[in-house]
Amino acid sequence: SPGAPMEARHQMPDFSNASQPPLMFGRDTTISDLTYYAEKGCIVDVLESLTTPHLKTLGSRMLADYAKMPNRRVAVASNTRILEFVQSTALEIGSGCDASLDF
Repeated sequence: SPGAPMEARHQMPDFSNASQPPLMFGRDTTISDLTYYAEKGCIVDVLESLTTPHLKTLGSRMLADYAKMPNRRVAVASNTRILEFVQSTALEIGSGCDASLDF
């Protein structure tokens, strides 16, 4: 409902149970949805759950916004799994380009 707190929209998974299903996002996912979980300390889990080019693009945008704060920038830049996401996403997007185009 409009005006409802963000917590009402999202269900935080219980990460203490290893058999808990991973986060799942779909076509209606927004950057705000991804940011919500990132701010709850689940940024790596968020990135690992992004499986489509659209979701990976949203994840990249979320990371760029998330890392604008200096204390977060260091955390993002020093996390190997986050850097692997950025690298693999960039390579995936880059491999879809037509190499014959002049930029």
